[in-house]
Amino acid sequence: VELDLGGKKRGAKLGIGYLRHVTEVKKISLDELFKSIEGLNALLLIPELIYLSLSYNASRKKEKFEYTSDDVFDWIDDAGGVKGDSCQTFINTFTESLGADLGKDSPQKKVATKK
Repeated sequence: VELDLGGKKRGAKLGIGYLRHVTEVKKISLDELFKSIEGLNALLLIPELIYLSLSYNASRKKEKFEYTSDDVFDWIDDAGGVKGDSCQTFINTFTESLGADLGKDSPQKKVATKK
């Protein structure tokens, strides 16, 4: 996904490899990760997940990534905070990339509709 942060479009990588990267960097399980996204914890965790996604994207592309998490937090603040377009794009894309509703214990089946 591309996010408009820090005055330019930046690639943010998501997927299974990204989740592995997050759990290794944060030294937590996936269960702990998903539980930590709930409520007010998300105010600090979402920007950190964006930082890890941006850095993981650069790493996979073998590009330099010379930004700190503080830089990314500032960019997010400048772009409207957690409710800004960039954060909302990341949250929606992150959730969609999982193929499951984070608020449910198991993935929900889609209901077929007749055309």
